[in-house]
Amino acid sequence: MANREDEDDETGPADQEDEYWLRQKRKEEAIRLAAAGDHEGVLALYDRCGRGYREPLLVWVRPSRGLLDFLERELLALGAASLLSVGCGCAFLEWLVSRGTVLEVSGLEVNAGWWESRHSTPHLIPLRYTEPGSVPGDMPGRGTALLFCYFNRDHG
Repeated sequence: MANREDEDDETGPADQEDEYWLRQKRKEEAIRLAAAGDHEGVLALYDRCGRGYREPLLVWVRPSRGLLDFLERELLALGAASLLSVGCGCAFLEWLVSRGTVLEVSGLEVNAGWWESRHSTPHLIPLRYTEPGSVPGDMPGRGTALLFCYFNRDHG
């Protein structure tokens, strides 16, 4: 006979389905807030959801006011007033940076067919597209920091 502690640790199909729908609801709320231009609302949503909440289809890092302030402070100290994100995907973090700091932000991505399709997560800043292995000729120069695809494993 299993003890009560073992029962509490197990999640059944119903619990997993509930978790899926809760995550979906949170993601939709984040997208709705972003579409409304409410970056502070997005940050508040992440705060309400707790430290364990992540939504990798939108952003791989956990956004916070502290993160935005850090990026702004450090990049400006280095003389960078703009940020070019290479491989930014839907650019959720980049949008938060553009709204929550004085930094100018742009994104560079490959596979325009995917990112402009109805199946893609909506992108939140204008994206420039290139082909793999090709560097556009009109890249930003001095004063622009590069951010490369920042996704990571869940642990490590």
